[in-house]
Amino acid sequence: MRLSTPTLIGVDPDYRTHVSDPLLEIHDGPFLELGLKGIAGTLIDRPRRNEDCPDRDRLAIRFEQFKRST
Repeated sequence: MRLSTPTLIGVDPDYRTHVSDPLLEIHDGPFLELGLKGIAGTLIDRPRRNEDCPDRDRLAIRFEQFKRST
């Protein structure tokens, strides 16, 4: 399973990461606690050139899928 599947982690059109509630409720060691849960609410690193950044419209579509699946 990929972490980018809509049910686990999402990125909104403002480039902020969201972790699904079911994943946040799991308590299973430091990788999950510090790694995956630690990215919730952070901004993704974006390329310096705007034309290389993720397409915000596509992020919006994927983020809607993420919200519906959580």
